[in-house]
Amino acid sequence: MKDPRQATFTKIAGNITKKLTKAGEGPVTVNAKEKTMHAASVNLGELSDDVNKLIETKKITTRKGVHDFVAEHVERLKSVELTKQASENGDKQYRVNFVTKDDYGRYWYGFKTTFIRKAA
Repeated sequence: MKDPRQATFTKIAGNITKKLTKAGEGPVTVNAKEKTMHAASVNLGELSDDVNKLIETKKITTRKGVHDFVAEHVERLKSVELTKQASENGDKQYRVNFVTKDDYGRYWYGFKTTFIRKAA
């Protein structure tokens, strides 16, 4: 189910974009966040898979990168915390915990991710 606020945002952004382009102020880019996850229904499997793939391909290389990715893909995010976990092989393992809140409640989520140690 689409959030009606997203439809309102898209309509307003579209109107502003048209007017600015018509006035010669374009091109205009709007981040409509269409691939976001609702606060109450975060797909942890998809989110953690996406983060792990980006780490594997070196598109995310820092804890801040993980934080920013979660913030970009989860709606109504209240906090994100990465906690270092013990690792026997030298890889940097983290527990990613985050909290969302919508009109109906507060939701706690978490998953693990690993920054693979470079081979010597």
